[in-house]
Amino acid sequence: KLQFLYLIGAGQYYTMPEIIVEGAGDSRVEVTILGAGREVGRSAALVKFRDKQVLFDCGIHPAMSGLQSLPFFDEVNCAEIDLCLPTHFHLDHCGAVPYFTECTGFQGKVVMTHPTKKIFRMVMKDFINVTNESADVCKEEWLESSLEKIDTLDYHQEGQHNGIKYHSYNAGHVLGAAMWMIDIAGVRILYTGDFSREPDRHLMGAETPMVAPDVVICESTYGIQIHDQREEREAKFTKWIHDTVARGGRCLLPVFALGRAQELLLILDEYWAEHKELQSIPIYYASSLAKRCNTVFESYISLMNERVQKQYDIIKHKRNPFLFKHITLMKDIKTFDDNGPCVVLASPGMLQSGVSRELFEKWCTDERNSVVISGYSVAGTLAQRIQSRPPHVQDEHGKMLPLRCSVHTVAFSAHSDFKQTQEFIQQIGVKHVVLVHGDPKNMDKLKERLMQDFAYLTCYAPGNGKEHTVAIPFEPQRTCKVIGRAAESTVDYGSQVQGIMVVGKDFQHTLVHPQDLASYTELPVAELKQAVFVPLPKYYPLSDIKDQLTTYFEGVSVLQHAPDMYMDDADEQTVLKVSGLVNVFLQQTTCEGDEVTTVGVTWHSSRYADVIADSVCLALLNLTIPPAQKMPQDTSDQIFRLRCMHKFLSQHYNGVHLHLMEERFTFEVSGEQVTIIAPFEVDCDDEDVRRRVENVVQKIFLAVWPMPEDYGWCGCGDHSHHGVPDPEPKKRKVQVA
Repeated sequence: KLQFLYLIGAGQYYTMPEIIVEGAGDSRVEVTILGAGREVGRSAALVKFRDKQVLFDCGIHPAMSGLQSLPFFDEVNCAEIDLCLPTHFHLDHCGAVPYFTECTGFQGKVVMTHPTKKIFRMVMKDFINVTNESADVCKEEWLESSLEKIDTLDYHQEGQHNGIKYHSYNAGHVLGAAMWMIDIAGVRILYTGDFSREPDRHLMGAETPMVAPDVVICESTYGIQIHDQREEREAKFTKWIHDTVARGGRCLLPVFALGRAQELLLILDEYWAEHKELQSIPIYYASSLAKRCNTVFESYISLMNERVQKQYDIIKHKRNPFLFKHITLMKDIKTFDDNGPCVVLASPGMLQSGVSRELFEKWCTDERNSVVISGYSVAGTLAQRIQSRPPHVQDEHGKMLPLRCSVHTVAFSAHSDFKQTQEFIQQIGVKHVVLVHGDPKNMDKLKERLMQDFAYLTCYAPGNGKEHTVAIPFEPQRTCKVIGRAAESTVDYGSQVQGIMVVGKDFQHTLVHPQDLASYTELPVAELKQAVFVPLPKYYPLSDIKDQLTTYFEGVSVLQHAPDMYMDDADEQTVLKVSGLVNVFLQQTTCEGDEVTTVGVTWHSSRYADVIADSVCLALLNLTIPPAQKMPQDTSDQIFRLRCMHKFLSQHYNGVHLHLMEERFTFEVSGEQVTIIAPFEVDCDDEDVRRRVENVVQKIFLAVWPMPEDYGWCGCGDHSHHGVPDPEPKKRKVQVA
């Protein structure tokens, strides 16, 4: 604690500049659509950025069955996906979650809103029980196992997983529907899912995020169509139903089991209450989930609009608006008394199978009857086909039936129309929009119109699969905070700052001194001490060794009785210190009865100290060269050093020629001519080759030529000898190396 307080206090007196990190490289947000790309159904959008991957939605296709109905999971490695964020409980947005968590190798996290998770379980159980083709897509044990892996989150509540921040907004589509906003390294991506900005009888409209996203993945279900006003839609809807039952017919309303069904039930219950002549005609709600769904809706009254909340006043009335007076629950179609005009709301909403399909095939041949399609119908489904009024339709057994009943279509599906989408994009000010969840014509029309209306906008309409991946380039400006000892030295524009850059899970950059690593991070810190023992053919006094090292190094000092972990308990404990980093000492050992003199070289490992230690060992080995073999040296030892440099270069490159009189070297690297003018001036036309050779020459220079204590190439990070700290904090743009 004292150390921590000291470091915090020290920060008040030392410069703590904030560095803008250059050269971090371009970053790209990659969006791969695995489902609902230029189609409606099996929504699944994979976003990848900075090695983080998030899957938005995970649904099945209502017009397909079995494994064909799943998103294209085989296009990606699901084990690398960090997070899955389904938006709501409709099967085309969440129906593949059990398969995804149990059969693909996914090891990440799944997050839903509270109502979505609760209703998701009910809808999936009903799907397993009702649909014959569900075995390949979902099993009871898969569902139960997946539920244990799903976390829940309230609107606006922020979560974090593996460096990914996420929170949700109310999408207005169905109870619990969410728009997900994620933040990866400062880049924000918003996924709308199905959303509606228009309030209805029980739900509020979609929210507008307060923070502008960088990318929006947006539904395009209705393209550039504009919905009728809600009052007009309700008037058409009730008139068609009224006319049907008035002529003695039966009216079928195919609906999803939950969601829009509740909206239609509220409309019909209120209309029946206002028209006494209709109250003798029954309205049936054919859903096995009816009772349970009413309980769920009652539990989440606080998420509904003000109208519903006023009706459900806990203190005064406690009237549940979802307990309908004129609606009867149909428990079983086998016991259904079909003996006169009636209205039936039955699932599924696209007439694929189940009760709605059975009643349609029974009633479609009578011209008195009618079908009202109140939601969006996916291409390929029966609900979509009958909207074109074909003369005949095929039943589930392949038999052709005449289509004599009337077919009406009205948009109660709570999807955004063009006006809503246009206003939404304008308000959030986004520059990149990726369209999903729409047929090709609607998507292309919407894309063209948005780019006409917003000149700054880039819009994409990708198809399914990896080959249609959208790559959006970003060059976010990253800043690096310099703290602790690393902030003690002053920095100038264009200068280098040394230290260890720590990148946190949230991609925040911090530069710290190596000695501060344990204080500012949770990383374990260890120091590596190295030792080399050089055997000598005979005994040399420490003074001779000092003279030999002084030939190569400046700053060779003598420390009396200096402790060293590798020294034996011998009488001689005097240590030579080379460049303040490397210890050199003598040791006498016995080998097979003979005394052997060895020189110990020890140092704490670093890039700079390792070079010094290697050079010390080379200098010590030169003690063993007989005097006759020593190279002729002039008073400055320049010829000797040039020949040493020639030997070092020859170990790295072939065909190195030494031009002794000109003190230069020539050779070729990767076909490029290189010239070195001693000691370290490198000339080459190829910039990359020149930098690589300069790196080698710099190390040879450190090993061969005498040098002072520090030329500024020290890797220890201690820059206190370069000057005093700047009293004023500075924010400078520098290159981090």
